Amino acid sequence: MKPACEIRYSHSASILTSIIFFFLLLLFIDFKFLGATRFSADLMAYSNSFISWVIFLIIVSSFLITIKAMISPSLIFAADTLGIKIGKGVFINRIQSIPWSSVNIITEGEIRVRSTSRGEKVSTLPAIKIIFNETIDLGDIGTEFARPESKHNFIIASTLFDSPIDTAIAELSYLKKAAT
Repeated sequence: MKPACEIRYSHSASILTSIIFFFLLLLFIDFKFLGATRFSADLMAYSNSFISWVIFLIIVSSFLITIKAMISPSLIFAADTLGIKIGKGVFINRIQSIPWSSVNIITEGEIRVRSTSRGEKVSTLPAIKIIFNETIDLGDIGTEFARPESKHNFIIASTLFDSPIDTAIAELSYLKKAAT
């Protein structure tokens, strides 16, 4: 069943990062296995060391992680008739499924986010606040624009939704009423 409301983490820099790691990998393979055609002979002695294998493994794992982020972006939030799914983490995404019976209130709130592009400016954005009953423990893992405020409530910046905040709240409230 396709969720009625879904937000996934998809970082546009993943493509650029993946390309950079790919070229680093090619450069390292040329350096390590093809005789270092572009490097001086004194670097060739360094290529047989343990550190070069560690560097190789770091490059390969970073490349695979960025490819994973491009191909299947991590779930941040999804809602359907069964309940709410909240993703915790970006690269290792643990999904917590919460039934609608555990959701108490869906309301409008505010979220404070830092903008590093403008010199660590903190701004306040409108957000959707979902409050759960005491049986739900969300922990503290989230992204900057979607995270738990406490162990029992979750806040999502309205900029992540395709629709206006009022429409998104109405849609979530309708799903809750339809399920209960």
